[in-house]
Amino acid sequence: MLVKTAEDIIIQQTIFFNKISNSCLINLTWGKKYSIKKHFQNNNKLYSLITGINLNQYFVRINTNKNLKNIIQAIQHIQLYLNNLYLVKNNLIPFNKVILQPYIDEIKKESSLFKLWIIDNVTDLNNTKLYLTQDGNLPTNLDNVKPTDTIYNMVYNFNNSYHGKLTYPEVLLFYQKIINLQQKIKYYNGDNLEELDTNIVGYRTDEDYWIANWLYTNTLSSENLILVCEINVDDYLNQSIQMIGDLQMAGNLTLMNPAEYFKYVRDKIPLSSLNTLVSIYPEEEFVGIGSQKIFTQYVLNYKTIDLQMNNVFAKNHVVVSNPYYPNFVGERIADPSSSLTYDESIKSSYSGLTVRRKTKVFTLEDIVNEGNGKFGIDI
Repeated sequence: MLVKTAEDIIIQQTIFFNKISNSCLINLTWGKKYSIKKHFQNNNKLYSLITGINLNQYFVRINTNKNLKNIIQAIQHIQLYLNNLYLVKNNLIPFNKVILQPYIDEIKKESSLFKLWIIDNVTDLNNTKLYLTQDGNLPTNLDNVKPTDTIYNMVYNFNNSYHGKLTYPEVLLFYQKIINLQQKIKYYNGDNLEELDTNIVGYRTDEDYWIANWLYTNTLSSENLILVCEINVDDYLNQSIQMIGDLQMAGNLTLMNPAEYFKYVRDKIPLSSLNTLVSIYPEEEFVGIGSQKIFTQYVLNYKTIDLQMNNVFAKNHVVVSNPYYPNFVGERIADPSSSLTYDESIKSSYSGLTVRRKTKVFTLEDIVNEGNGKFGIDI
């Protein structure tokens, strides 16, 4: 098997060109590393400054945490998209284009989740123009990107000319985004931007959180432009819960792996037929591991009173079902090292599992009601 080195991954997923920045996720023998690279040219030689963080040091298991992996890859992809857009417009060819092109083509397939917009000003909000593509799709070049209008006119003088392209709530959304972006650029980069200055920023709107890669250029048109490619974080995050403290909830709880959940949603397979799940049903006082069979019908020569009298199934409370041995282990720790004195209850071979049967004490009224006119052994 051919094992890819960190250098192979960087070359295949990085645009090498002067002043361009990239990031990627690298598999190393000691874990995953999120790498950030900045390229610069000096004396006709291209240099790359590479740094990054080892995700394992933050106790992150990225192989099982798909949310984190999706976000990191999405950030990498919007960077590559913007960089490639800039190079195509300027007819620039990175030295690794042949190796990189298949990766760029793959990114374009998921570009429906990206959003591209452009502004021409970072200091004067009222005169900032918003540029959008004509059809709303991501362009492979910038030839069809035309200014829509200034943000001020769009917010305060909204008219029917924007209908069909932007609704008024969408205009207000861009207004919030541009304010956030301008504040971030001013904080991190100041007012004096240079060609191919870029950064990754996050900002909130009323309902969503966005991550954007912006890139400044003054060579693509007669105006200075800031290209912004953004993702809505919710598009890349599956529903999840992160909490500190107690959890109290009403209703049943079922945990299943993603593959089983996909079958459950897509193929409408009932939960009772799934095997890799854990269920807790408080109303039924039931816990199931690999099974949701709350009720059991015993063999004919062994019937419970409920089954015999009312013809109903006997109810299980805990079921562990899987094809491997053992199904259940109850481990009792004996002879603890801290025990300095002899204690028979500790040293003896008592079982690690206790099963107890509790009998209800009937009153005379209970017995009469339970008998219901019956006599003999059937009471």
